[in-house]
Amino acid sequence: MSERFNSYPVIFTHVPRSAGTTLVSIMKRFYPKDAQFNFYVREQAGTTAQAMEEFKNLPEQKRGRLKLLQGHTSFGIHQYYDSYTYITLFRDPVDRIVSYYYYTLKRPRHYLHNILISNRMRLEDFIASGLSTELDNIQTRQISGSQNVPYGQCTEKMLETAKLNLVRYYAVTGITEHFDESVMLMKRRLGWTYPFYVKQNIIDDRPPKSQIPESVVRHIEQHNALDVQLYRFALERFRATVEGQDESFQTELDKFRKYNAWLQRMSGRPYAAGLGLTLWGLYAKLRRQ
Repeated sequence: MSERFNSYPVIFTHVPRSAGTTLVSIMKRFYPKDAQFNFYVREQAGTTAQAMEEFKNLPEQKRGRLKLLQGHTSFGIHQYYDSYTYITLFRDPVDRIVSYYYYTLKRPRHYLHNILISNRMRLEDFIASGLSTELDNIQTRQISGSQNVPYGQCTEKMLETAKLNLVRYYAVTGITEHFDESVMLMKRRLGWTYPFYVKQNIIDDRPPKSQIPESVVRHIEQHNALDVQLYRFALERFRATVEGQDESFQTELDKFRKYNAWLQRMSGRPYAAGLGLTLWGLYAKLRRQ
C-alpha cells in the first residue's frame, strides 16, 4: 500500500444494492481486520442505530486506530476524526430499486421479505408502498447526512447538500455500472494493490432494466426524482475524473480486466477454495509486467 496515503479512516458510505458488498470484499483484504468497523451485522429493521451506538461508545484510542469504516450509514461519521477519506458507489436509481425488490423477494431473512410475500407485492406495488426509506431517494438521504426524514419528505435542499458533500468530501464517487473503473480509481487514490474481486450478493434471475415496463420505470423515477438528479451529477463528475487520468490508467485497467475476468471464471470451479493463493499469484504477475 502506498505510504503517501495517510488520511484514515477510509469511510465507505454504502448505498444498498449498489455493488457495495463486492467492494467491501475487496477492501477487507487491504486493511487489518482489527482496524475495521462494520455497521452491517447489527442491522435491525433496515437501520444501523445499534451499530452506530456501539461505534460512538468505543474508547477514543481504539476508535482512533480504525482504518476502515463501512456500512449503510450516512455522511457525518467524520465528526469523530481530524483526518479521513470518504468514498461511495452510486447506482442508477431505477436499476437499484429493481435490484432491491428482487433481492428482498429472494432473501427470506430480509426484514421486508415476509411483507412482500404475504401481500403478493408486485414491483409497482413495492415502489409506492412506503415500507422503507431505502425506496425513497436513499442516495440523497445518505450523502446529505440528513437524519430521520419521513418517507416522501426529502427536499431540494437535501439534494444540494448532497451535491456539495460529494464535491467537498468524497475522494472517489464510483459508479456501479462502471465498477472496474471505479475500483481502479480507488486503487490510485488510496494506494491499493490491484482490487481483484468475485461478484458478491448477485441476483441472477432478475430482469434487466431494459425489460421493465416504461410505466414502472417512470413510477420509480417519480418516487426517486432527487436521486435521479444526484446520480446524473455523480456520473458527470465520475466521467470527468476518468477522462482526467493519464494514459497509464487505461493500460492498468485493461490488465486488471483481463486477469479479473479469469478470476471470475475460476470462482465457479470445484477448486475455488484456493482463490486466495490465486489472488497473490495475480498480484505477483502484474508487478512483474
